[in-house]
Order: sequence, then C-alpha cells, then structure tokens
Amino acid sequence: MKVVVDEDKCVAAGQCVAGSTGTGTTSSTTGFIHERVQLRRRVAVVTGAGRGIGRAHARLSAERGAKVVVNDPGGSMEGDGSDTGPAQSVVEEIATAGGEAVADTNDVATQAGATCPPT
Repeated sequence: MKVVVDEDKCVAAGQCVAGSTGTGTTSSTTGFIHERVQLRRRVAVVTGAGRGIGRAHARLSAERGAKVVVNDPGGSMEGDGSDTGPAQSVVEEIATAGGEAVADTNDVATQAGATCPPT
C-alpha cells in the first residue's frame, strides 16, 4: 500500500508519528508504509522458495502466521536436475522459528506438477 508521508513527521528510526498519513513504519527513500499483515489461518504457497527472494517470502509468510508450502524443485540456476535440499532446509528454518511448513519439489511450470494428487 503506497501512502504519501510527510518526511518531517517521521523520526530517524522510521516510525511515523501522530499526524502522519497511515500507520506502521516507512522507508525514507520510498515513502511506503509497511503495515504488519497477519496471515494466521492462511496457507501461503511460495514457488522458488528454496533460495533467494522466494526463501525470504516463505520465511516472512511463516513469521506472520501462515502455514507455508515451500515449493522448489531444487534445480541448478540453469534449471537442470532436482534436489530436495533447498526446500527442506527452508522448512527446517521455519519449524525452528516456531512456524509450520512443508516442502514440495514438484515443477509447477507444468500442469502435472501443479495438480494436487488425489487424497
């Protein structure tokens, strides 16, 4: 959510003070307000979650209360091969922090990989 904030009303720590537009914290370089979004009772499916920004999104979703499906086939940067390690590692990090997550190494770029198996 983008909110225009009068920079004179924000303290150095980034906390908006009374009278500013919106609530939460702001980045003095972007002017965005980052409200704390809660994801309790939600499931977040994060693709590419074994590394990089996907990993960060999975961890943040769990921190905010979501149960997370960590999807990453674990291939190389070129897309070759597969490895359960990256997805499982993120699941373990989330569990250690008190969250709930499962690893999924299906390739969701295909219909077969994106289809849930019958239960």
